[in-house]
Amino acid sequence: MTFHRDERAGRYLGRVSALALVKSERGDILEKLGQDYVIEGRLADLDATRQRRVSFVRRVALPPGRYSVQTAVRDGLGDRTGCSATALVVAPAAPGVRLSSVVGLAGATPATGEDRDDPFRVGQVRMSPDLGGRLHTEAGRDGLVVYYVVYAQPGATEAPRMTLEIDRAGRVVRRGEVALPAADARGRIPYVAQVPVAALAPGEYTLRLSVTQGASAATEEALLQVAAASVR
Repeated sequence: MTFHRDERAGRYLGRVSALALVKSERGDILEKLGQDYVIEGRLADLDATRQRRVSFVRRVALPPGRYSVQTAVRDGLGDRTGCSATALVVAPAAPGVRLSSVVGLAGATPATGEDRDDPFRVGQVRMSPDLGGRLHTEAGRDGLVVYYVVYAQPGATEAPRMTLEIDRAGRVVRRGEVALPAADARGRIPYVAQVPVAALAPGEYTLRLSVTQGASAATEEALLQVAAASVR
């Protein structure tokens, strides 16, 4: 972002605008969402501000189907714009155990308000997803953290069981059981997991989560990019 510096007052000022369009598979605009942000403070804090993330969060209710989400962010003082597009699939409700998409995490902040239905809230903490499109880490590092939610089967007498696999070119290179906590009163199990990837060689992998409960099962996959270790 571009910031205006007021040296005499010891202050900085920046402006950024976010816009999101939710489109149907045919290209019809279903939702148009946006917000303008004014970011200001002391010049002494400007370097720290440049490292911050600005979160634009909106919730949209959509029926089952395929959609696209197109986003744009404009630097108000620098007259620069960045755009992206993301495919979105809303699956129909399943009668058995269900599993959310798997996302990497960019950080966490204290949860505010009483929004217990926020899918990224775990207790008094709200997870900030990494929206880079795939999971990514460096060879030799074990810092990959992922987040997902298991939705337990209503009325089931046994607890869900989770398996995590990592495969490369169709060959499983890592596999293990994940000990899930008990579901909350609504049958949700939000879970933050650190994935053991330090020993993986650079390359592309598939991370696969499979959950079973009784006779029902669900599976989610995410692409995982392991980059060569950077020189430090």
